[in-house]
Amino acid sequence: MPTYSQNNTALLHRKEFQMMTPVPVTTAAGMYMVADQTGNANESLYMINSTTHYIYYHNEDAFTQISSGALGGTFTQGSCGVRMPWSDIYVTTTGGTNTVITNIGTYNIIGLARGKTLEFIGGTNNGTRVTISELLNNAGSGNVTLTVNSSIAPVAVGDKFRISTGKFFILNGGTIGATSFKSFDLATLSWTTLSSANLSATWATEGAMASAARIDTTYLTGTATSGNSTTLVNSSKNWATNALANYQVRITSGTGRGQIRHIISNNATNLTVSMSAGALSLMTRNNNVVSAFVAGDAPNLRIGRGISVTSASDSSFNGTFEITGITQWTGTAVRLTWNQVSGNQTSVQTATSQDVWITAPDNTSVYSIEGSDEYLFLAGNAAVLLYKYSVLLNTWVTMGPAAVRAAAPGVASSLGHCGVTGDTGWASEGNLLDGRYLFGLRGGAVAAIDRYDIALNRWLAVNIPGTNETFTTGASTQMPAGKWLYIAKEGSASIPQRILKYNVRGNYLEPVCTDLYLGGAALAGNKIWVKNLDSSGSVRWLYLIQSTSTVMKRLMLF
Repeated sequence: MPTYSQNNTALLHRKEFQMMTPVPVTTAAGMYMVADQTGNANESLYMINSTTHYIYYHNEDAFTQISSGALGGTFTQGSCGVRMPWSDIYVTTTGGTNTVITNIGTYNIIGLARGKTLEFIGGTNNGTRVTISELLNNAGSGNVTLTVNSSIAPVAVGDKFRISTGKFFILNGGTIGATSFKSFDLATLSWTTLSSANLSATWATEGAMASAARIDTTYLTGTATSGNSTTLVNSSKNWATNALANYQVRITSGTGRGQIRHIISNNATNLTVSMSAGALSLMTRNNNVVSAFVAGDAPNLRIGRGISVTSASDSSFNGTFEITGITQWTGTAVRLTWNQVSGNQTSVQTATSQDVWITAPDNTSVYSIEGSDEYLFLAGNAAVLLYKYSVLLNTWVTMGPAAVRAAAPGVASSLGHCGVTGDTGWASEGNLLDGRYLFGLRGGAVAAIDRYDIALNRWLAVNIPGTNETFTTGASTQMPAGKWLYIAKEGSASIPQRILKYNVRGNYLEPVCTDLYLGGAALAGNKIWVKNLDSSGSVRWLYLIQSTSTVMKRLMLF
């Protein structure tokens, strides 16, 4: 692959917007774009209203309309979304040493998956990541055959996998109901209705989602010296207490390879990962576990990590599997053997507490510390509350921060995750800051940015010296990596938009440029995002959709 470099020089070269294809519909109140927070993915989702949506393909500079999400509620300025890096979890029907096969009737995986990463979740290939080199989808019937670029252990019936095509999570505003919150899976171009229980009864004013999930972003690596059923130990470390809480640890090689666990706490040398147990109701369909219920917890818990089938038929199932996730303030990790004696019906088993690690780490276990791909966060609604959603459990909880947000977010408030900043101090193993924070405008025509500490569950009002920039209806933000929070300040039919950026490492706000062309009346809804030319991020553009207009443009950043 060719290497690209950014050779423009500030002051010598002027920043200039480049006109792109017009958006399909003149922008109106609440319309917004959901883009990959890393800036690497090709597809972004443009939400027009509750039923009309488009995918924008950056490589083609073109839009295509997708099926209606039929979202409940009302499309308002509280409507919002986020893109997560992984697809739904799929189940194989068969496969080989370089093929993965699944049924189209269940998972109609399309060609967008070609060239993406496939990761096995459980089974002999647990944790193995390979690239999909070819995909055969026979006109939407029969099977989908995925050919991968390197040899793997023979794929068994019931193996689970996911693909790095990603998916969008969308919350509609207004009265929150059963169909207000949904996901759109890019590998199958399909919508799934998700739970909105425990959210506010109504959602308006403003909304913003963010997630710490990033594929191939590793904050720390190392080799364990030991471990037990609930810990990973590295006796050579001196980690700050709980600085790694709410990250995830993934064993990349050695004993326990492929296991991913949520870190609930840490001391100087030990990572403690999550576990609990309870009564389970389980359901199978075509010999696959498709849903489960944890008594006293949440319905429709999803099987997510590690399934090993010893025997199966239409009337019985024997095997072991593991469920991981977080509910309220504790984790859930259950491993058990069960028997399904009446096919496609529900049976109840009592799960006994077992090892969180299926195989405990030892001194051969190489690990990486990553942002959690299990959770997303939701803020807004003119309230200081912060909500947390578990992708695995399909549940929302209201967070109880040790330090609450200084004031309720207003119109034009935002939320974005700070990844790798490039600062050695922030990447310090002793007190990791990279990947730890969410930043967002408070909005409501005030000059304030708030920061949420994911590890310690607390808010901080950022004290930016010497700035009087305020943000209200029409302002948009994007945090594509870790160093900068990009802000398009609101404009109008007579006042051009100015682009600013907040430096999270240096705690200052500086200008980027002014859009020389006027838009229309300022509108709610996020309408800026960043796209990289490639994963190096050396060449990137800021995209902008003008309010009350069909104009879309981009600006090369340097």
